[in-house]
This record gives sequence, C-alpha cells and structure tokens, in this order.
Amino acid sequence: GSLFRIASLSKPLTAVAVLRLAEDGKLSLASRALDVLEESTLSGPAGPANGTLAALPAPADPRFRDITILHLLQHTAGFDRDRSFDPMFRSVDIARALAVEPPVRPEHVIRYMLGQPLDFAPGERHAYSNFGYCLLGRVIEKVSGKDYERHVREEILAPLGIRRVRIGRSLKEGRAPGEVAYHAKGDATGPAVVGAVGSPVPWQYGGWCLESMDAHGGWVASAVDLARFAAALDGSARSMILSPRSLEVLFARPAGRAGHEENGSPSPAF
Repeated sequence: GSLFRIASLSKPLTAVAVLRLAEDGKLSLASRALDVLEESTLSGPAGPANGTLAALPAPADPRFRDITILHLLQHTAGFDRDRSFDPMFRSVDIARALAVEPPVRPEHVIRYMLGQPLDFAPGERHAYSNFGYCLLGRVIEKVSGKDYERHVREEILAPLGIRRVRIGRSLKEGRAPGEVAYHAKGDATGPAVVGAVGSPVPWQYGGWCLESMDAHGGWVASAVDLARFAAALDGSARSMILSPRSLEVLFARPAGRAGHEENGSPSPAF
C-alpha cells in the first residue's frame, strides 16, 4: 500500500522501543531523563550540518532534573504547549537564538528548552507533548548506541516483517518509494525552514522539518503495516514485541492527579 506521513502515530513506535530497552535491562523507566542524556554527547538523525552539542547546559528550571522516562512516556513531564509553545514547530526561532543554521536538530531543541521554565511540576498533571517524545528519541539513541530510526527499524519493525516504514523527508523530492504526494488546502504556503529558509514554499514541503520530528511525528507508513504493528500489541500470545508487564505500562493511566480527578475517579482525558 501507499506510504503516508503518520504524524503522531509515530509516538507508539517510540514508546514501544523505550519499553523494549527497559525489558532488556538497558534502561529504567524511573531513571531521570537528563541523567541518561548527560552521560555522553548527544547525536541525532537530522544530519551533520549544525554539528553536535558537546554538552548540555544546566537547566534553567531545576525541576527539569526530576523528569523521568515514565513522565515522558505518559506526557506528564511538565511541558504544556497550550500554556507556552511547541518548540518542534519553532525551528527558525530556535536557530536564531542558538546562532545556528536552520533547520535545527533535536539536540538544538533540547538545548533551547533547557533554558525555558517548565509549565508544571513533573508528574503533577497530563499535557500532550511532542517535545517529550523528542527527548525519548535521544534517550533511545543514547542507550542503544544507534541512530533512532535504525534502532526502531531493526529492533521493533523488522521482527514483525515491516520493512518499508521509515522517517519521512521534508521536501517533495525526498519522498520514499510509494509515498503519496500532499496538497495543502487552497495551496497554502509558509516560510521555509528547510532549503531556501524564509522563502514561501508549499506548507507541506518545507514549512516544517519532518526529519527533526522523528520520534514524535516523523514516520511514514502504510495502513497495512500500521495494522500489523497494532496487532502485535493486542495482548494475546501472538504479541512479539512486548511482555505482558510492558503492555500494562503502555496502556496504563498515569498515577495521581495526572490521570485522575480530585475525588479519585478516572480522568475523562483517557
């Protein structure tokens, strides 16, 4: 079947990869994310143009150090784009702030966000976060020692016989074999963040950097392959990806106020 950009359906791929690393004893969900990331220089899949960051700066908000891997998985880490902003769509602004050429890589986004305040204390409540899954992508790279895309394709998708699913490309000429073409309503354009930065381009081809959104929204896949992936998470004996315990974590409601009302009843957000 045709390949499509799957946007945030990319997040389950990242979540499953993290849980598999935890099963293999390479990662604890209770680990603090910065402790994991600070163990070595970050590297990422978005290309070498801007170089890698030699070290992470100290977070401006000390609560950043309280963020665990589980917080990131469950969208309870303290990032709320409705209260502040979504950094994954601010490539040019972040590049300007860091004095690098756009599009920024995930490592640059992380460095920038370490200078921003959290929107709430980690674990306090739930707020959907693209940036949280950007962090998880870098955790996967650090722990596995491999590029994020390569790790997910080799360790999660290949055992299921899924071989065409991959990270998409921002520009039309970078489309994967069998990938559809996209059309914006009314032929809308926006300022390019990839290629001729600042020039008007079709919004869907250069208005954002898909490669830098890898772990939260960068994959392309067919409907058939997504169904095959989902079937491996149905909790039956056929599951070839995660243990029953990991499947419980995957579908669990966050503890405390993040997943419940003040009276203890389940939050309708889940």
